[in-house]
Amino acid sequence: MLKESVNRLSESLDELKESVNRLSESLGVVAEEESCAAVLLSVAHQKGWTELDVPGPFDTGDGEVDVRARFNTPEGKVVILAEAKSRLRGSHVTKWANRVKNPSWQSKFLYPDFDGKVLPYVYGTLIYSDAREQAIKHGIGIIKYDGEHLAPRPL
Repeated sequence: MLKESVNRLSESLDELKESVNRLSESLGVVAEEESCAAVLLSVAHQKGWTELDVPGPFDTGDGEVDVRARFNTPEGKVVILAEAKSRLRGSHVTKWANRVKNPSWQSKFLYPDFDGKVLPYVYGTLIYSDAREQAIKHGIGIIKYDGEHLAPRPL
């Protein structure tokens, strides 16, 4: 009887640990996306851009982008598409570059009748050196909590 109770208690504890880990992961993802959106908005304002909508996540049902936003700039309209990671590695940047440069994938995230430039960014709390190398190679902008570290090449 005591052994059964201890086993049930142990199983319950394992389930609780798993639930806490899932909750922690979910909160981390939300924090990354919110930070990315806030920094992008700040960078845009520093550049004199005006937002046309609130930066935030966008889901097409068969794919999502962590942050999407439109801005008016002195050179015309732009759409920013950004991927957010707490620990940004080169492999993340390469994967994002391959996705965002794919015209069929990209078109899912553009606005109807959009006729401007697309600016791809990655956001990281901790950015590894290989991430910067890959961002330069692929023309992907980098932002951190303190602003833009690398400007993107328009797509």
